Amino acid sequence: MYILFIYFVEPICAVLSRSYGPD
Repeated sequence: MYILFIYFVEPICAVLSRSYGPD
C-alpha cells in the first residue's frame, strides 16, 4: 500500500517542484 502512495505522490511532487521550483 505504501508503494502505491509513493508511486502517486512522487510524480506529483516532481511536477510541483518543476512548476514552483527555481527555474
